[in-house]
Amino acid sequence: SIKEVLIKKSEPFKVHVLALAAYAFMILLVAITLCFDSKLYPVGFDSLSLYMNTAKLIEGYHGLTQGGDAYNWSIMMSLGMIMYKSSLISILISVVPGILCLLAIYKIGLMLKLNRNWSIFSCAVFYSLPNTIWQSKNDEKIDLAFLFITLCSLIAFLSMQAIASTQKIKETKTFLSRFAPDTTMWAICGVLIGFAFGIKYISMLSLFAFLSIIFYNYSGKYGAIAIFFIN
Repeated sequence: SIKEVLIKKSEPFKVHVLALAAYAFMILLVAITLCFDSKLYPVGFDSLSLYMNTAKLIEGYHGLTQGGDAYNWSIMMSLGMIMYKSSLISILISVVPGILCLLAIYKIGLMLKLNRNWSIFSCAVFYSLPNTIWQSKNDEKIDLAFLFITLCSLIAFLSMQAIASTQKIKETKTFLSRFAPDTTMWAICGVLIGFAFGIKYISMLSLFAFLSIIFYNYSGKYGAIAIFFIN
């Protein structure tokens, strides 16, 4: 079931000293970035001119703005100004998804049968990347939120494969049911990809990647190659 795939009882494992060091380093970076985020107004060019500006316009208009690019996450950021009259909350809504990405990366590592120590190390590597650090403490953009939603859709997608592998699937001509019998995860994955598309249009690339995997599971490598060139 979905609950068994997503929420499993943690098994004891041997913690490597490097994993402890990576975990401590990651916590230190998170604390530093949160200290930098404790500010009254954004300082990055993109956040001032577009993302936080859009959130402020939504709060001022008491409604959505017209025209412009996809701004699903700017709507979420505007909640800080609408509900709390605080730009600090809006800034935190922009950067907290970067911290949530650590949980998503760790979960994906476990779903891919990666060692827990290496999963922790992967999280530390991600959060120590210059681009991640920059967007976590200097420029309040939407890329971290976009990445988090995309990773959540990947978790849902991998969960479908896990459900399909643990349950006995009858031979059927139905395309989706042959890949995974539980349609709930299909719905969750579709909603997440759609929401990510409203954050950045580049999420269409992840949709094409998922389609390639689906066709690979359905008709082998030739199906994957065909859908790749069609995309």
